[in-house]
Amino acid sequence: MPVVTTLHTVLKEPNEDQLLVTRQLADECGRLVVMADRAYDFLTDIYGIERQKIALIPHGIPDVPFVDPNFYKDQFGVEGRKVILTFGLLSPGKGIENMVAAMPRIVAEHPDAVYLVLGATHPGILAHSGEDYRLGLQRQAQELGVADHIRFVNKFVELDQLVEYLGACDVYVTPYLNEAQITSGTLAYAVGTGKAVVSTPYWHAQELLAEDRGRLVPFRDPEALADAINALFTHETDRHAMRKRAYQYTRQMRWQQVAEQYLQVFAAACAEANRNPKPAVDT
Repeated sequence: MPVVTTLHTVLKEPNEDQLLVTRQLADECGRLVVMADRAYDFLTDIYGIERQKIALIPHGIPDVPFVDPNFYKDQFGVEGRKVILTFGLLSPGKGIENMVAAMPRIVAEHPDAVYLVLGATHPGILAHSGEDYRLGLQRQAQELGVADHIRFVNKFVELDQLVEYLGACDVYVTPYLNEAQITSGTLAYAVGTGKAVVSTPYWHAQELLAEDRGRLVPFRDPEALADAINALFTHETDRHAMRKRAYQYTRQMRWQQVAEQYLQVFAAACAEANRNPKPAVDT
């Protein structure tokens, strides 16, 4: 029976053990699946894995209509406001403090702006330091005078409600701190629901937001975050054009299309295993 393994992360600078384990995994698998072009290149150029053993299948997204954000805003008490959103498990690596620091400049230009931070604290962070990070962000918002413009929604939401939160946002933000993030499910969902996105240039963002499907800003730069978001709020035509480009680009990333690609990979792995069966192991 052939094995197909999906790699969520592929390291650019693996140590000797990581390199060895990945190569051994490739030897045992009929196919390795990656979700980004850069991961494909890393496996071939750095790990020395044969190209025909690797399949590129994008991160899946829900199939939702392209809607006006105002349709959902009343459900969350933000009707008539410009909504910024970040979602996902909360942890210091998300860089939310930089978005909080950006809010005074955003509010000065757009007093109706509100930033929703949706998601429970990461279980590992919660076990180690409790809600210190979230409480620190709330204190930061108070000190900067923007607490009324930031809402922390401390819960995990199911897909149906997540899609509604995404539907209600005008600009989605991923202010992450680490370039070496080769796959981001939250980013894929935001782009796939037709959001205008502002992001730091981690690897997946560089790829998914290319060709003006989003705006990239430097790491740890609140002023750049504020400038990019203010520009999108001010120039609605640009924002909606960006949304449309993102939505159209991601139609091939819908779960149905992704599932069909996986079926093709499984079929190819099975056919190859039948042509070249591995010798039986004596027990």
